[in-house]
Amino acid sequence: MFDGGPRSSADRTSAVSPVVGVVLLVAVTAVLVGGSSVMFLQLANSPDPVPQTRFEFSHDAETNAVTVTHGGGDTVTATNTGELAVVVEGANGQQRVTWAGTDGAVVDVTAGELSAGDSLTIDDPTGVDTGDRTVSFTLQRGDVLRLVWTAPSGGSTAELARETVASLGGSSPLLDGGGTVVTGATARRGDGTAGVTVGPGGVQALGSLADIDGDGTRELPYVAGGDLRLNDSSGETQTLVDANAAPTAASPDTDKTLLGTGTWNGSDRSVFYANDAHSAVYRVSPGGSPTEVASPTNGTNSVLGVGDIDGDDTAELVYTGSSQTVRYLEPDGTRRTTGTTAGSDVGIGTGQLPDIDGDGTDEALVVSGSNDIQLVDATGPESTPAQGSVDAAKSPLTATDVDSDGDPEITYIDDSSAEVKYIDDVSGAATVKPLTDEADSPVSGDKTTGLVS
Repeated sequence: MFDGGPRSSADRTSAVSPVVGVVLLVAVTAVLVGGSSVMFLQLANSPDPVPQTRFEFSHDAETNAVTVTHGGGDTVTATNTGELAVVVEGANGQQRVTWAGTDGAVVDVTAGELSAGDSLTIDDPTGVDTGDRTVSFTLQRGDVLRLVWTAPSGGSTAELARETVASLGGSSPLLDGGGTVVTGATARRGDGTAGVTVGPGGVQALGSLADIDGDGTRELPYVAGGDLRLNDSSGETQTLVDANAAPTAASPDTDKTLLGTGTWNGSDRSVFYANDAHSAVYRVSPGGSPTEVASPTNGTNSVLGVGDIDGDDTAELVYTGSSQTVRYLEPDGTRRTTGTTAGSDVGIGTGQLPDIDGDGTDEALVVSGSNDIQLVDATGPESTPAQGSVDAAKSPLTATDVDSDGDPEITYIDDSSAEVKYIDDVSGAATVKPLTDEADSPVSGDKTTGLVS
């Protein structure tokens, strides 16, 4: 495939199945959500004239594909263009697809051109193979496509258009359309049949599913026996941090915590975690060593993930301090607080970072000290859906499309019954419903590990 340069981006995912401590859900019904049109955005210093061309984007969730179309303006030719490439930057990977150019391009500009109506479709391994090019990782909502022009001389570049995918699966790896939730001290996960046990000794913490090792399959990160591991649907297990071999400072937290996944500030695809001393956030990638990301003066307790929580179009690393206050780290090292404290009991009431209301800003899922569920942005609680009807356990919670209606539901463990429930139509009626298995029986969750997807 084509290589793409690293870029900060957020991670998230979805998933559940019916076995001890696991929930089976049907696959999400994908929905096509509109398209958009954008013009030239940014120009590098250059004497070369940039083509004045409009480009339009559309997203097809049924085939998990994105299409960019020449919407009018200058024709792209060898005279005005050395290369026109689409750089796909997502939570699950980065890749460059050359639309017009020479070596390996879809359109060879030495023999052809791009004019109004011409289009390029990019799909991924999960959908129907209908694209002109297929990237090696799962495309999902929140991924960014940049249309990058290079001058014929090769001496200058410009970003002609940029689009954030708004309809593929979900707003993050958290919402990529699988509809599966993982829970339980034995942390089984499954595809609707048998689950896969992901580690001896019981699981002490879980993280959101994501393609961490770049093989096109999502892995479940978890801590068991003090080790941080990955497990995929085939049962393959990788140990990323061996508690007996790693430096003591890099040992993962094993109590009341949550793992985050994604890429941030130019990193490789990683698992982000609070260390056992509650003094620092670390990250680790397959084949790599634990790397300290930050050592906040207020300590660390859990990592919610990577997302744009303050709406500045830049991904932040969101975590809780030692007092369970939800905080976030800017790429330049600036640390900020939302002023919101998560409740904790046998678990910690934090979840990953969906964009539930579709406004382009991610929200942190937080269970308050009074067992309400809050959607929290950089300024604090944005809303408290189904307030008065929710009695959520102070445990990790998640958001995924559990009822296949095309929209994410907030899924949590009920504090009294320990059964898994969800809030349907979060931004509307916000109705609380039980999650049931194929036999219409309630599904139990584990309050220690909570739920991830």
